[in-house]
This record gives sequence, C-alpha cells and structure tokens, in this order.
Amino acid sequence: MFISRLLVASVMSLFLSLNAYGVESLSGCPPANTKKNVFDASMLEGNSRISIENGTAEYPLVLDFYRPLKGGCKKIEFARYSIEGGVPTVESIFFMVLHGRVNVFSIVSWDINNRGDGTYGRLYQVYAYFFNDDGMLVENRRISEDSSMTGIEGYAQGTESKFRYRTASDVKKYWRSRLGKSVKQ
Repeated sequence: MFISRLLVASVMSLFLSLNAYGVESLSGCPPANTKKNVFDASMLEGNSRISIENGTAEYPLVLDFYRPLKGGCKKIEFARYSIEGGVPTVESIFFMVLHGRVNVFSIVSWDINNRGDGTYGRLYQVYAYFFNDDGMLVENRRISEDSSMTGIEGYAQGTESKFRYRTASDVKKYWRSRLGKSVKQ
C-alpha cells in the first residue's frame, strides 16, 4: 500500500509541474562533460546537450535540453524530479530508438526509509522522453508507466525486493525483448 501511494504521488507531482517548465536563451551551449553532468544528445538533435541540474527545494533535480540556435543556444527544462522520501539521484542517462523515435531515458532513484511499514532501501523509476510533433521533449508514458520500470531494491513491507532494471543495459534488454525488431540501440 505504501509503495503504490508513493508511486502515485511521484507521478502526480511530475505531471502537475509540466506547465511550469522554463525556456532560457543563452549565448552558447555547454560542452559535453560527463563529470559536470552534461551529456551529448546529438542522437536527439545535432550538437545538442542534456544536463542534470539543481532545481528548487520542491524539485531538487531537473533535466535540461540545450538546443543550438544561430548565434546562441536555447535551454529547455523538460523533466523535474521531486523528493520522494529522499532526494532524487539520476543514476543513468541513455538513448534508445523505440518505434522509430529516439528516446532519452533516465533512471532515477530515491533513498526510502519507512521502517514502521518494513519498507526501506532505494526506490527506482525509469523515465523516457521523446520529441512530440510540436518539437517538444515529452514523457513517453508507455515506458514510464510500465510496471516493470519501477521498483524497490531493499525491502517492501518486510519482504526482500530486487529491482531488475537499475542499469541502462538492463533496461535496453527489457525493451528489446518486449518490443522486438522495432527497437534499436
């Protein structure tokens, strides 16, 4: 019961914040530097970047997309992760083509500790985003709402729980086996 309420709350908080995302114009896009959490996103759009950045107290982590423009760069926030028992951590960012569209995946985790319920460890959620017909990065709910894409590594209501999709390679294997030939690396 606790797990389902936690997951519903996290999904609701993500959807309620969609209208507040910001767009900012910059003189240039940042260089890719994984040590600074800036990743090459050329698979999505040539010379673009995705970065993991600090957000607000309510949403401490955000994902920004940097789109190069003539004479500058446009920074667009496309995802926010709220506190769900603990502060969110982006474990991995990777790309995969599903049904002819490039998706950017993020594996997010939170430390959870509800000893009274016997639930503790790390909560994981896998999200995916793709460009919609308007050229905006939007959540691919088919991925994010798949029941296999969320779980606890630790204990859930006193029972040991293992989450199988903590790495990019595990997530890719799952979707390749699930969708077959319509999936590319």
